[in-house]
Amino acid sequence: MCMIDNSSALRMKQNIPLVVPHINFPSDKHIFIANPNCSTIILSCLLKPLINYRIKRVVVSTYQSASGAGKEGIDELMIQMKEMVNMKELTKTFLGKQYIGNCFVHNSELTSTYYNMEENKLIKETQKIFSNEKPFGITATCIRVPTIRSHCESVNIQFKNAITYEKIIELLSNDPNLVIMDNKNIHDFPDTLISSNNNKVYIGHIRQDFSLPKNKGWNFWIS
Repeated sequence: MCMIDNSSALRMKQNIPLVVPHINFPSDKHIFIANPNCSTIILSCLLKPLINYRIKRVVVSTYQSASGAGKEGIDELMIQMKEMVNMKELTKTFLGKQYIGNCFVHNSELTSTYYNMEENKLIKETQKIFSNEKPFGITATCIRVPTIRSHCESVNIQFKNAITYEKIIELLSNDPNLVIMDNKNIHDFPDTLISSNNNKVYIGHIRQDFSLPKNKGWNFWIS
């Protein structure tokens, strides 16, 4: 029997696998398996099909919904929506600040390096999940946004090997856990609503990073 832990308690323990099932499910038996942070899972789903093109560096900015803060976060956002419409004083019991109509740095505790705990989780957990691959740099900024559910991420990937747009689409399309939504001609890209109550990761707004050598840097928007 294997037990799956959904908290952050076991994620970075050396002998506990940190698992996204279709990415790195362990071949040997373990008593415990850890489930990654929500933002880490979304990012890992994008990186996995592209990993063979030797990722050099990842810069990710998250746009995290109230659902990530649990029931209390959702409840406070909904209460503030009603209060704002009725021009009443806003309830700030849980987050301690206005959430509706506001974006702010993730409310998790700051570390000694001034990254918050959510950013540290995203960085360290991603590195652990891909520890059997060639190491790559990663940095993160985590932001709380006033949406009810479904996180979004802006991801910039620098590759060691050049890769074309056509090859990116081919690799991502081969993964049944991903949905390509990159309809540039009608400005149709992923958003929080399309991916709510859905286990698939939506990917779009794919474009080259022209600050890097040709085809070695690409930007993605995922939900």
